[in-house]
Amino acid sequence: MSENTTVETAEASEQPQVTPADVAAAQHEHMEEPAFRTITSQRQLDAIIAERLKRERAKFADYADLREKAATVDELTTRAEQAEGRLAELEHAEKVRGWREAAATEYGVPASALRGETQKELTEHAALLSELLHGGATGGAAGNRTVIKTEGEGAGLALNGDPLLDKLKGVLGI
Repeated sequence: MSENTTVETAEASEQPQVTPADVAAAQHEHMEEPAFRTITSQRQLDAIIAERLKRERAKFADYADLREKAATVDELTTRAEQAEGRLAELEHAEKVRGWREAAATEYGVPASALRGETQKELTEHAALLSELLHGGATGGAAGNRTVIKTEGEGAGLALNGDPLLDKLKGVLGI
C-alpha cells in the first residue's frame, strides 16, 4: 500500500496547481476587455482599417510569386505547343518525301519533278509524267507517231513529234 501512495503523490505533483489568485487574475482579464470598442476618433478608425488592410495583404503576399509562376507556365506551354506544331510539320514533310521517292521509283520519273502533298496526288502526277516521258505502257503518244526517214538521216523525226522532247529522252536514255 505504501507503493500506491508514492505513485499517487508523484502523479499529483506533476499536475499544475491552480491557486485562487490565478482564477481571480483570469476573471479580471476578461472583465477589462470589452467585446466591442466604440470608435471615437478618426485616428482610431484609421488604425483599425490599417490593421485590417495589413491582415488582408498578408493573405495575398505570395500572389506575386504565383503570378510569376503562372506566367512561366504559360510561356512554357506556348513553347511546347509551338514545338509540337513544328514536329507535326516535319513529320508530314518526311511522309511526303517518302511518298515522293516511292512514286518516283515506281514510275521512273525524277522525284524533284513531282508535285503534291498527298500520296494520291504524287502518284497521279508521277503516272502523268511517266506517260509523257516514256510514252505510256500502251504505246501512248509514241505509238501514234509516223516516222519519215530521209536519205542521210539516221533516225527521223515523227511528223507530230516534239524535237525538244526527243532530245531530252535521248539525253536521259529513255
